[in-house]
Amino acid sequence: MNTVRDSLVRDSLVRDPLEHDARVRDPLEHDARVRDTIVESIVEQFRQRSRVGQAKYGTTLDRTDLKTLDWIQHAQEELMDGILYLEKLKKEMTAAK
Repeated sequence: MNTVRDSLVRDSLVRDPLEHDARVRDPLEHDARVRDTIVESIVEQFRQRSRVGQAKYGTTLDRTDLKTLDWIQHAQEELMDGILYLEKLKKEMTAAK
């Protein structure tokens, strides 16, 4: 049985995501010749933050018990905290002048 996806792939309207093209290299794939230490640092910080969050809350962001508005509220609160931290640092920097 042909599916729409099969037809589109066959007709080359879309590329089959399961088909590996050796000419296309994943830019995020590790390349020992080129290291982006900033990206690596941030990725490690995300991993560490995930571990802390799992230990603290006993769940991951894959949880399904929150509604969209709950996620928005959490994000707003996190961003407000970030603004407060930036304001504190600005005051410290201007006071040091």
